[in-house]
Amino acid sequence: MKKPSLAFLIGLSSYWFVLTFIVGAVISILIPTLMEGWFGPRHSGRPLGIVMGIGGLVAAVSQLLVGALSDHSTHRWGRRRPFILVGSTLAVVVFLVMGLGMRSYWHFVVLFILAQVVLNIAAAPYTALLPDLVPPEDQGRAAGVLGVSRIFGEGMGIYVSARMLGKDPMHSSTTSVGGGHVHEKLLPLMALYSGLILAASLLVTAICKEKPLKDAGGTSWRQAVRKILRTSLRDYPDFTWLLVSRAVMNLGVYTVASFILFFVEHALKAPDYKTATSGLMVYLLVGGAVSSYPAGALSDRFGRKGVLFAACGLTALAGTLFAFCPNLHFASGCAVVMGLGFGAFLSTDWAFACNLLPAKDPARYLAVWNLAATLPQMVAAPIGGHIADFIHRAGPWEMGMGYRAIFLLAVLYFLVGAALIAKVRETRRVVQ
Repeated sequence: MKKPSLAFLIGLSSYWFVLTFIVGAVISILIPTLMEGWFGPRHSGRPLGIVMGIGGLVAAVSQLLVGALSDHSTHRWGRRRPFILVGSTLAVVVFLVMGLGMRSYWHFVVLFILAQVVLNIAAAPYTALLPDLVPPEDQGRAAGVLGVSRIFGEGMGIYVSARMLGKDPMHSSTTSVGGGHVHEKLLPLMALYSGLILAASLLVTAICKEKPLKDAGGTSWRQAVRKILRTSLRDYPDFTWLLVSRAVMNLGVYTVASFILFFVEHALKAPDYKTATSGLMVYLLVGGAVSSYPAGALSDRFGRKGVLFAACGLTALAGTLFAFCPNLHFASGCAVVMGLGFGAFLSTDWAFACNLLPAKDPARYLAVWNLAATLPQMVAAPIGGHIADFIHRAGPWEMGMGYRAIFLLAVLYFLVGAALIAKVRETRRVVQ
């Protein structure tokens, strides 16, 4: 493998930008907005947790199965690109159906499940492109570029989606179509998601030149599925410890992401809370963009663990400050600090995982690796939602105290994640 150019890395990361643009907005803006519209502010934590939990489970299973299938694909376009194109095209269909209106909570849950399936048909193989196409000595730099893309994607997705949905999309004007309703602010947003993911999929498939796998080793798709279900991490303890630490860190990330809108609305009492939340995400974006690429490059030179310890420390500090934050101005500074830590963590952690991946079947192990992002999604929101609802019902204190407690829970996750990193030995990619 030759040294990748910065232009190539930026093009490769375009799809990651779009994925995180969509997912970040759906988790932090769209789902909380819909839950409040259907259940009210005091009772939206539990249904939000349910939909996030179901979505996380579906994402986890989808990634495992598709990762195994792509590792053994002999398509003439390569192992990854056909899945990226098919998944992205199907995502366009699901997004447009969502934009045409959702009659009820369970109608949304069904469409959200479909969205998770089709997005992960594309996302699981896409994540394997980095170890496939980038040599180990450049993976920190490459992960830094992808980290910047993720920060910008999540931040801009939340900002743009909040602006497009406005203060209350649940009560925007509607038009009857075929017995249903079109939320006039929701359909343009879904059309934007569709255009972005289709364009990014075409770009990535054009610039990523894969060599087709000539022989799948006599492995059928049924055998590939059975293989992924029997994946063992026993021989890779360092990869396993890093996997567990990432899962714990992501418990904190999803706890914050799932309830930041409610925190701004009820704890900080921001009048235009959706715009205020999107503004906080801009500050987080700036911090993440500043730290992500330099952190990845520094970890290439000086090692991953030190950078990861510093990143976890910054996120824990920011979470503590958020929990006791008195106003929106102070929260803006907290968002910058959290962004610095989160950006450094994203790039370095991904590069570390690529170094520790078994060389055989990388997409299969990256699918397992991605479980450390999807499984926490299943439990972080339900745990946080139950805690917040319990605190709000149990005492006479002001609405919002439960969301402050959730930030302290996130701090605990960040600190435990840092402690687990200490068990990982730094090595380069395992050769089999």
